[in-house]
Amino acid sequence: MESLINTIENTCSKIFQNQEIIANNIANASTTGFKSELESKIILSHNNKNNLIETKNIYKHYKNNTQGMFKKTNQPLDFAIKNKNSWFVIKLNPKTIAYTKNGHFKINSNRKLMIQNHAVLGTNGDIVIPNNTEIIISSNGVVSIKKDNETNYPIAKLRFKTFNINNLIHDKNGFYLLNKNSKIEKNKENNANVQLIPGTLEDSNVNLEENLINMIENSRKFDTQMKILSMYNENTQLYNKFLNLN
Repeated sequence: MESLINTIENTCSKIFQNQEIIANNIANASTTGFKSELESKIILSHNNKNNLIETKNIYKHYKNNTQGMFKKTNQPLDFAIKNKNSWFVIKLNPKTIAYTKNGHFKINSNRKLMIQNHAVLGTNGDIVIPNNTEIIISSNGVVSIKKDNETNYPIAKLRFKTFNINNLIHDKNGFYLLNKNSKIEKNKENNANVQLIPGTLEDSNVNLEENLINMIENSRKFDTQMKILSMYNENTQLYNKFLNLN
């Protein structure tokens, strides 16, 4: 009987963990560039000592690497990265670098190029736009300025990094940090062949309908485990009552 309780406990723990991931997906369904987390089931089978086939289910969580839908905004400082595994690089604080698919740029009061109040990094550091100039960002990430309709003058190049999403950890607001256990060279630059789509943002790749269905299924699984536990408690009470009568 103890093994039954342990099984129920482990199953419920697994359900709670999965439910938390689904809830996070749903909460970030409208977060620009967010990548949802999915669950895969691996079935292992082997012959036991009685030559009977035993199976074991192993569940693994991984991030969905597919791109979200490209949404036209027609805003001059909105850009989506066409390359699936390439990321904008931002500075969360002086010591923390983060990566994002959110190309909704703004220029702050100090004339720095920003994403959600965090400095966007170029290949030479922060990107500062001179006063009274028009900013132009090309499809390959070159940042140029133009004043009084003069010729474009390049001042910086956006810094990009190429990572598979499963080498990153979601922080918040669609920002990702490099997994400390990743063997990727953290300081290696990778700017080649990155293409930007102007006037466009990449939506999250969360399948809202699928996640809602999975949440309902998890609730049903939990209810089933509680019913099994309730039946076990009732049977235990009947068994103890029978022993007392005898």
